[in-house]
Amino acid sequence: MLDDRIEKVISDVRPYVTDSIWIGQANRLRQIIAMNCPDDPDANTKAEELLEFQDSSRIENLYLKYRSDRQIRWKDSIKKRLGLSRPVMHGLDV
Repeated sequence: MLDDRIEKVISDVRPYVTDSIWIGQANRLRQIIAMNCPDDPDANTKAEELLEFQDSSRIENLYLKYRSDRQIRWKDSIKKRLGLSRPVMHGLDV
């Protein structure tokens, strides 16, 4: 989820996806920005805006909206955030 228009992304890509649309949060965003563009105030501002968008209530609302959609799959970052069961071995999340 790299912006606040995830519903539009889902509707735009759905006709081209034959299996699953995976939804997850940006991982280690602050560390990546600090390493790749530490002196770029615009990048830091955009990163903070993205992190604000990915707050728990918005993540939960997104999950509630799409949880019954068989084409939507949830990355581990979402499952962990919401306390959902996670696979114990790689490759079992299908």
